[in-house]
Amino acid sequence: MIIENVINNEVLDTLIGNFESREDQHKYTMGMEKLDDPWHLRCSRNSNYTTPEVSELLKPILDQYIDTSTNVGDTYFKHYLPYFPHADNNSAFDTINVLIPLQLSSPSEEQHFVVFDQTNTEQSGATWLGGYDRPGNFQHNKKRTYPFHDSTVAGCVSEYVDQDIYDTYLKTSSRSRELFRGLSIDQVYRWSPGDVIFFNSNQIHCSARMSVKWKLGLSLRFKGSLEDK
Repeated sequence: MIIENVINNEVLDTLIGNFESREDQHKYTMGMEKLDDPWHLRCSRNSNYTTPEVSELLKPILDQYIDTSTNVGDTYFKHYLPYFPHADNNSAFDTINVLIPLQLSSPSEEQHFVVFDQTNTEQSGATWLGGYDRPGNFQHNKKRTYPFHDSTVAGCVSEYVDQDIYDTYLKTSSRSRELFRGLSIDQVYRWSPGDVIFFNSNQIHCSARMSVKWKLGLSLRFKGSLEDK
């Protein structure tokens, strides 16, 4: 589900500034620059009690569509590389991902984000890397290989993802077509600042191939399911 043009430029600029002003708190992993747990951060590094929290800016908007009373995860992220297919359900209850595109390095270029029909059935997140060998452990998501051969993935189809879809949105040097075998497209969303994208956290999703140098977004997670809406 996408709600278009619902976040104005003033709020976008405030969120971007909130991320940029805390560079000393950023983490770097898998081609990403991250700032974790921003939901209750105040929107100025030199904050006081009159400076709103991120939650105070966004709740009046998001509460029109979902219940935001139980936030269970949140992060700013700046991608320089397209991320692998993954799912974010890391608890024993259903959660909804809320994705807010904030900025593109080249605003005139089109960038996309892909959500698949298939779901992760485990009560923990997972990232499917295919044959890509990445040392170390992820903080939350378990490393896996191919969704098609993974018994924890529900709803796999027998076909490979369409060649044109793969070439247009998914192909990178580290993401072979085999990685997307068994997956079917739910939605391909344009990465457009001002929009808000909602999907269930157990759905597999990934960045599209990068057409820009970097993109900045805010990912939030709340208790609930879109089927309940």
